Amino acid sequence: MVGSLRQRPAATIAARTRAKLADQPQDLLVADPGRPRMFDDRVYQQGALTLHALRTVLGDGTFFAVLREWTATYRHATVTTEEFTALAGRRAAQPLDALFTAWLHAPRLPELPGPR
Repeated sequence: MVGSLRQRPAATIAARTRAKLADQPQDLLVADPGRPRMFDDRVYQQGALTLHALRTVLGDGTFFAVLREWTATYRHATVTTEEFTALAGRRAAQPLDALFTAWLHAPRLPELPGPR
């Protein structure tokens, strides 16, 4: 299965994942799912979609620069979502507040952003 995933564009995988999530209850805040649902598969799937949405908005160069800085800065550390969103915001050409609010702090699953 892993080999076949590598041959499909990330946008195709993201669209398929989003479609599956859209059929599930829209009652989860990814940034704070609560103890009973902290390991709910939707947290992980929507978290991955959040990163895909961020990559789409930032573009590959900036997105991967954010990831490199993130791993270099916080290696072996405990960090928060707010620290990640702040780092991404410093690298972005436009504000990311609406993107992160929609994907992390609202129960309704947002649409994926279109390609740049």
